[in-house]
Formats: sequence, structure tokens, C-alpha cells
Amino acid sequence: MSSSTSTTPHPLHPLSISETHVARDVVLSSHTNSIIDFRSLSLKEPPKAELLPFLDLENAGLLTAAIPRPARLAIVTYDVIGGDRIAKYFESLVDVGVIGGKLVSQEVVSKPAHAALTL
Repeated sequence: MSSSTSTTPHPLHPLSISETHVARDVVLSSHTNSIIDFRSLSLKEPPKAELLPFLDLENAGLLTAAIPRPARLAIVTYDVIGGDRIAKYFESLVDVGVIGGKLVSQEVVSKPAHAALTL
């Protein structure tokens, strides 16, 4: 869970423009000297086990700024074209709730699991 402030968005609100910029910047910084073709960038909803206690407090009117929120995670899918000019399809998870963002995970997706083609 990330630390919270009164400006922390609700865990189920879509990513803000600034959060998408943070996720984009984290991905770009992890692939210097490569061409990045973003496919999608969206909120990865928190696991139910983390979300239910938050929702229970919210519904009971007991939620305060001091209560930790589930992490704000962006799931980013994109192609990376490096020096070999062969595109590799990636999926990354970025914590956009920490200052400057933080790469949580990054993996190359195998060809059988690739998403639909993009234009």
C-alpha cells in the first residue's frame, strides 16, 4: 500500500493525465535508445483483499487521509524497437502513486500471447 494524502485519488478512479504521464516517463526511461510504440495504458485495479477494507471504511464514513490506500498501479503495454530493429512486446506495471513513479515489474510477452495488432 502506498502512503496517502488528501489528494490521493479513489483506488477505482481511472488514471489522471498526470498519472499517465508518470507511467509513460517511467517506461521511456527504462528503454533508452529505443523506439517505444505504446499500445495501452490503464489502471490496474487493486486486489480485492486490499480494496475491501478501504471500501468498508469509506462506506462507514470512517475514512480519513491518514488511512493507507491501495497502490495506484498503471499497466502499460507497448512495443520496443531497439538497435536490432526487431519489435518486442512488453507489459510493465508502474506505481504512479510514488513521486516520480516506480517500475514494479516489466516483462517481454511471448508471441502466442500478443495483443491484437495496432496501426
